[in-house]
Parts: sequence; structure tokens; C-alpha cells
Amino acid sequence: MEKNGKMAFLDVEIGVRMDGSVSHTVYRKTTHTDRYLHANSHHHPRHLNAVVASLTNRAYDLCDEDHLQSELAHVEKVLQRNGYKVGNTATRDHKLLRQYRVERQPAFMPYLKGVTDKIARVLGKYAVKTIFTPFKKIGQMLRSPKDSFPLEKPGVYKIDCSCGKSYIGQTKRTVSCRINEHIKANSRTVANRERESSAERSQRLTAQNSRTVANRERESNAERSQRLAAQNSMEEWKYNQALNVPID
Repeated sequence: MEKNGKMAFLDVEIGVRMDGSVSHTVYRKTTHTDRYLHANSHHHPRHLNAVVASLTNRAYDLCDEDHLQSELAHVEKVLQRNGYKVGNTATRDHKLLRQYRVERQPAFMPYLKGVTDKIARVLGKYAVKTIFTPFKKIGQMLRSPKDSFPLEKPGVYKIDCSCGKSYIGQTKRTVSCRINEHIKANSRTVANRERESSAERSQRLTAQNSRTVANRERESNAERSQRLAAQNSMEEWKYNQALNVPID
């Protein structure tokens, strides 16, 4: 966002001069503390020198002529506050031309002053590059103050079923997300079974009703046959009675 004719883009602050030209310098947030790796800390000199080189090279790369000297003065003050001994003027760290060397597998060692640095010099004679790794930081030794939820991580999980069996699975997503998917799938399965049972119940009731109607029709046919048989018997009895009447 533009403010006072200036705008920050990554770590570059871009401004507009009175003549319309563009200026650029190093951008720092208001919360920046200018705290870097202290010169008295137990690190390899190569790492300490990298702090000076990186700040100096950034000033040359990002600042124009109008802002370069002020940025170099700021870098000098910052380095002094962090325990570095610098001269009055900072110079750009130009890389020297190196001779061709055979690439070998580098050696990783923790930095111990007076021990591993001597080993590195010996390995350098045989074209083996040494990479010094720092020890564990205090933040790595202490427990994180944030609450950790075991189900909010990927891993192997187990779900027990009411039938006595268990399902074991592995996921690269969070375990809670995968368990929720199992719950949704189980709910859909139960709903489908309920719909199927409802359909089967409806079919069974329809079949029972059909059989009931058929039984009723058969019963009505039997009653009609009995009624017709009774009527025929009655008519035959009346006819026989009429024949047996004596004639005067």
C-alpha cells in the first residue's frame, strides 16, 4: 500500500522523486529489531562473516546512489550493536575466481572451535567440502507452548466397530479429517439400509395385501357357489314336493 509517496515490494522500498524518477532502497518493517547472529556466539567464522557480507551486498544491490551511503552507515551501526568490528566504510564482498575442483560428497560436522575446524582444513586438502551444522537451539530443546492435538496430524489410525472388528488405515492428511469421512460414509450406508428396509417392508405389505385380496376373492367365489348350490337344492326340493301332491 502506498504511503507518503512510497511503496514496499518484498524488501525494496520504492519512492517517487520530485522530478518523477523512481528511487529505491532497503525496506524494513516497523517491527524489525536489527538482531542478527551475534559475533560472540559459538558459530563457525564462515557463518559470522556471512552476516556482514549479506547485509553489505544487499545495500549495494537494492539502494540507488542517493540512499547507498545512508544504508551502509545503518549497516555499520547494526553490526557494531551485534558485536562485529567493522571499518569506517563497508566494501562489497566480491567473489574470487576459484580453480576447478573435483566435486565430492561434502562432510557435515557440528562446529567445535579448535577441533572440527582443523578437521575441515585436512579434508580441504583432498577436495572434500565441510559443512558445519549448529547445535540444537533453545527452541528445539524446549517444548512448544502451543497445544498439540494428536488427531490433527497424519499417521496410522484404528477404528473399532460395534461388531467386534476393527479397521486400521493410514492417511497423509489429518486423522480427524479421515475419521470424519468414515463417519459420513457410515451414515450414508445406514441411510441406504433404512431406505432398503423401508422398500422391502412396502413390498412385503403389498404382497400381503395382494394375497389377502386374492383370498377374499376365493372366499367370495366359494360363498357364491354354496349359495347357488343351496338355491338349486331348494328348487329341486320344491319340485319334488310338487310331484308328490295326490290328485283328487
